[in-house]
Amino acid sequence: MNDTALQGFRVLDLSHALAAPSATKLLADFGAEVIKVEPPLKGDFTRSLTPWVFESFNRSKKSIAVDLKSSEGKDIVRDLARISDVVVQSFRPGDVEEMGLGRDDLTALNPRLIYVSFSGFGQTGPDSARRGVDPILQAETGMALLQGGVLGSLSFVDAAAGLALTGAILASLLKRERTGAVDHIEVNLLDVAMYLQTAPILECSVTGKMLDQTKHASRYPLTGMFQAADGPLFLGLYWDADWEAFCELANTPELRSDSRFVTAADRSANVTELRELVNKTLSARPRRHWIDGLEAKGILAGEVRTHTELLAAAQVQANDTVEHLPTSKGELGAYVRGPVRIHGRDRPAARPAPGIGQHTEAILDLLGMSAEKKRDLRQRKVVG
Repeated sequence: MNDTALQGFRVLDLSHALAAPSATKLLADFGAEVIKVEPPLKGDFTRSLTPWVFESFNRSKKSIAVDLKSSEGKDIVRDLARISDVVVQSFRPGDVEEMGLGRDDLTALNPRLIYVSFSGFGQTGPDSARRGVDPILQAETGMALLQGGVLGSLSFVDAAAGLALTGAILASLLKRERTGAVDHIEVNLLDVAMYLQTAPILECSVTGKMLDQTKHASRYPLTGMFQAADGPLFLGLYWDADWEAFCELANTPELRSDSRFVTAADRSANVTELRELVNKTLSARPRRHWIDGLEAKGILAGEVRTHTELLAAAQVQANDTVEHLPTSKGELGAYVRGPVRIHGRDRPAARPAPGIGQHTEAILDLLGMSAEKKRDLRQRKVVG
């Protein structure tokens, strides 16, 4: 018997790209039926532009291919909204209203429907009509300056936005089930990117100065990446006691007593020389020697890993963080599971991301559509 948290709930997914689809994918992990609406022929643009993104964040969903430029295609979405609990859309503000698929339009058909709007900059305001993607928000919120550039392949603002969306949707569903009241949801990348920088933004607002990431080594001269005999590692030596413990482990009392490195201020003033000597010391032994020894002393340290090394890591395997499944094209891939687990239960295996319109027939059947009507819509390419 399937007793997952969202068993019996239906989510209508009109979103695209990464952020909102990552949220609906997590809802599918919790047992919701997620129906993804895509354009016929090409589908979600990430299928061709960033196929690994599509494969990762559209697992366990059903796909219906619908032409939303046609009146009948819009009617299909309205009919699906009537029987759904949640609708998630990520069109630019104003677009869904022009299509007759806005919040007021769909909630008039289904007052219990939770309507979720995701955007780049917000639903109102001077930037609301702009196209907003992860790298732009990194640039415009100060992240790029803190990081020393735009990180173009991680999409961590998108991923964080997906987590925020998931939490908000679950909270709204809980309130509706408890009280009958419906809270509609709005999340945007601008708010998420700023939330990720809460402490630096607060600091800047008080001091008038933005953090200078290039000076991080001067502030914390013994934190960051260093080189051991067999590869890179991360050290987090923040305190005087950490420095003393490192010198003891390395058997280098001369470094501990060196007048250039006695105090934190000394070490910051002579950071270049300090890091050169630490790297020289570390190069004499493999990184596991240093990590194990430092952790035994309560000091932060870790390997700097490639993704291949990460997938082979014992803790990743113990956590069952990855499941190996075929992609939609049949290739075997390592899929990272959602970060939430329910104590005492196995996490359900995900299904591969669907083909474009793979479930169109079954979803139209769900709406009670006749075979003749389905055939007519296919011939006129309203559905695919």
